[in-house]
Amino acid sequence: MSDSPANHNHPVVFIHSLWLHCSSCDPWLEKFRSHGCTAIAPAWPGDGATAGNELFKRWSIPGSGRPLLEDAAADLFQNSPAAVDTHKAERGPLVLTSGTEDNTAPRIVVEQTFKLYADNPKSVADYHELEGREHSLTIDKGWDDVADVTLRWLSSKGC
Repeated sequence: MSDSPANHNHPVVFIHSLWLHCSSCDPWLEKFRSHGCTAIAPAWPGDGATAGNELFKRWSIPGSGRPLLEDAAADLFQNSPAAVDTHKAERGPLVLTSGTEDNTAPRIVVEQTFKLYADNPKSVADYHELEGREHSLTIDKGWDDVADVTLRWLSSKGC
């Protein structure tokens, strides 16, 4: 791929989904690093090496599901702990990518999320929809095509 954001070397942060381990981003990290990017995929707090198994066994109690409920209801309550400030001026460029066959995060949900971020005139937000792709487009066969789309987008933004 000829387009490469290597000249600018801004960090690229991959946030994996709730049900995936940060290692699911490893192929992406390798690809982006090979194009000169500083790429990271942080683990969820308390995941993996960030917390000892013994401490977990000794001190953990079953979760209430409250964080998931708060996240699901964030749009309904202005002061929700899960609310996101989409008009925050200081943030990097954002690209939302979805597949046309995604039934987990349907097109309308991703488009609405994009519109929230795109309404901020001080930031860059774009939306890419990939024909025939499902929800797991970042780990399915052809993930590298999705990565190439993202690398080209980053390059076009000077990142």
